[in-house]
Amino acid sequence: MAEPSIFLVKAPFNDSPTGDCILQTPDGTQFVVHRVILSLASSIRNDMFSLPQASEGSSGTRPIIPVEEDPETLQALLTMVYPLPPPQISSYDLATRLVQACDKYFIDVSRLDTILHKVLLTTDALEADPLGVYALAWRLGISDEAKVASRYTHRLDLNHPKVKSDLIRRSGSVNSLLALWDLRLRRETALDYLEKLAQIKRRNSGNDPRCEPYSSDGQDYLDIGWDSESHLPAKSSARESLQEPYPTFHTLKQFFGMDFPREYYGCGGCRAAAESKHSAVTRSIATALDPRLCVSPTLSRNERTGPAQTAPKVSTFVVKPPFHSDSSGDCIVQTADGTQFVVYRVIISLASSVWNDMFSLPQPSEALSGERPVIPVDEDPETMEALLMMLYPMQPSRIDSYDLAIKLVQAYDKYFINSSRLSTFLHDILRSTNALENNPLGVYALAWRLQMEEEVKIASRYTHCLDLYDQRVVEELIRRTGGLNAVMALWEMRRRREAALDGIAKLVELNTGGFQCSSHDHKNRSNNASQIVDAYLRVRSSVAKALQDPYPVCKSLQQFFGRTVSPNSFGCSDCKQYVERKGREIIASANEAIEKFPQTIQVQTKTPGNTAL
Repeated sequence: MAEPSIFLVKAPFNDSPTGDCILQTPDGTQFVVHRVILSLASSIRNDMFSLPQASEGSSGTRPIIPVEEDPETLQALLTMVYPLPPPQISSYDLATRLVQACDKYFIDVSRLDTILHKVLLTTDALEADPLGVYALAWRLGISDEAKVASRYTHRLDLNHPKVKSDLIRRSGSVNSLLALWDLRLRRETALDYLEKLAQIKRRNSGNDPRCEPYSSDGQDYLDIGWDSESHLPAKSSARESLQEPYPTFHTLKQFFGMDFPREYYGCGGCRAAAESKHSAVTRSIATALDPRLCVSPTLSRNERTGPAQTAPKVSTFVVKPPFHSDSSGDCIVQTADGTQFVVYRVIISLASSVWNDMFSLPQPSEALSGERPVIPVDEDPETMEALLMMLYPMQPSRIDSYDLAIKLVQAYDKYFINSSRLSTFLHDILRSTNALENNPLGVYALAWRLQMEEEVKIASRYTHCLDLYDQRVVEELIRRTGGLNAVMALWEMRRRREAALDGIAKLVELNTGGFQCSSHDHKNRSNNASQIVDAYLRVRSSVAKALQDPYPVCKSLQQFFGRTVSPNSFGCSDCKQYVERKGREIIASANEAIEKFPQTIQVQTKTPGNTAL
């Protein structure tokens, strides 16, 4: 006899009055469930319930079915297939067990992508089991997570038989292995490209005047060419550097394992050329790193969900299983154009208190179609189908329209359906660049309404151009979110941005006499206060405009600050060298400051209700 379980079973699995079956885990924990929901979710359960049920091993009139899963996994699995708020998966181990249970019972795993989104991006999981996270993300068709996980696979030996077989088994496809192999080939090609950027040869010119024509065009200073002895060690060091998930290039020593030999240059021209070449190599390699070192698996949600549906005209909507007329459901939901969806009362009753109260009342005979009560609704067929697909334990509809997302939220509010479940299905549309650029206020408000913290932060990046002094903007945001908190969060972000703006604008020196070395620093400087203030205001305005971009970056002084760091007219090589170095320093400082600049709202701990995060 199993020992008494101490696991706390949550409603509605603890003692549902409408439940007609019991699932029992090895430790004796019992979950009261509904056969109809399990049958829709699992073909195995459907076949099981179609067989005559033995009387032994029953609790009252409910048959008891033993399962092998632990209580935590089973409760997460049941919560996922029921029309309830999605389960909170806080560990990679539980995520793995949940996927295994879905496979065991032939339950569609497409709902798991947004449920497991956060746990698959945790550093602990990625570092402890990169192959497992990559395989799971590939299996669920989550492209972004698969790309992130692929960054952590660079040290894996893809030639090892165990690695190959394990990846194919866990991902369910050989394509996941082929994608990693393609990544390795592209990385090797890119490595040759990076190396060619730094194929530079040492030249000991010293103070010889003849060095000037060679150094003036950026003569090379370090030998790692194909014919050099340092070629293989340098390439090996670069390959090792690139095995990091997010590699960076700071210095030749750090990346190629070789020092920059400044001591070989005695004249200012040679030093200036060498510094210029070193700066060019640094910028080129740093720019080339990120886009070349991430897998691009051919994953498409359409492979799983099929092509997107378009809302048909009146009376032409085709109702698909399990809502078609041949369904064994016991109730009909009828839209305004007469389209009928055959549904199960128990499922929509569990999801909506409005429908639950409706079914608790006597049904008038004139509202019957055969033996099924007919419930008229105002929603269009596309919205109702998407709503029912989300409530049923099956593959959900693809939400690829912001308008459809809005109509779904309105339907959830109307029928008092818990909106936390809706957030798992709107994750992609609220992150789409098209929706964010075309309607940043709407996306921000909807994400706030659904308490989706990450989506709220992303959407707030696209609100920088909005005029928060416009009363219409404020009123619209309050109406959509149901409170002032969303507006106050944007105002607080604006205040922090304004306070931090001066720190970036002051990075550019405001003298009007050009920039020069220490020998000429006293010449051509202007101390005219009016000119300096005017110059500062122009710079500040240019910086503020550049920072309105959702993801700003300083590429050049002209693009970001609205001015250049120009040398004086003395023709001094040291002045030119100083200007180049000064420009690089300002750009680097600006990008460093941008990383710390307030770009998103500060999301607070979630509170009950939908008007605050």
